[in-house]
Amino acid sequence: MVLEKEKKILAGLTLFFDVSKGFVSVYLTSKYFSELVYLSGLICFLGHVFPVWLKFKGGKGIATYLGIILALSFKLALVFGVSWLIILYATKYSSLSSIIGSLNVFLFAFLSTSISLDFFYFTFLMIIIFTHRENIMRLKNKTEDKIKF
Repeated sequence: MVLEKEKKILAGLTLFFDVSKGFVSVYLTSKYFSELVYLSGLICFLGHVFPVWLKFKGGKGIATYLGIILALSFKLALVFGVSWLIILYATKYSSLSSIIGSLNVFLFAFLSTSISLDFFYFTFLMIIIFTHRENIMRLKNKTEDKIKF
């Protein structure tokens, strides 16, 4: 029983540090090198998803992505968070929630920002779909694990 509590604490810390990694890298870049802010976000995200020291096999990037968009736009972070929660509540699939949340960020950005930012968010969406390709296959085969509340 104690092991389950420790797993939850470690998961929470991992989430916190992954979000913080994305947020801090973009926030500091925006303060000191504003012209490089989008490049900083992309490099941070790619470094999380494809780390050299883990033979390019990292995480799916969702928490880091959330930190990046939180630093760039509170509205977009809210779009992601609300859509993620709604899809999770409706389906119990975290992976589907992450993909649809990322799609909604892109669509919201597409409808409200410049073309260069559309490409930026589209790039993230494509990488997120790529990192979730196994989850997508499990969703298609109806073998994806559901979140238990």
